[in-house]
Amino acid sequence: MALYIAIAALSIKPTVPSCAGAGGSRESGELPPAQEIVTARRLIHVEVALLALMPLMAVLMARGIGR
Repeated sequence: MALYIAIAALSIKPTVPSCAGAGGSRESGELPPAQEIVTARRLIHVEVALLALMPLMAVLMARGIGR
């Protein structure tokens, strides 16, 4: 469960600017700053890595490891 919460918390930072700027950036056609794109990509890569661990943790939990 902690892994799920960590993934959800990490997804907040890249999601908020894209939702907030969606209206203005669509009209002007401007891209976000390069550093913002790099940061968002890095966070998404971390999220995917954590997501890959979820099945492993589920198997370990089902076998009773970690109590």
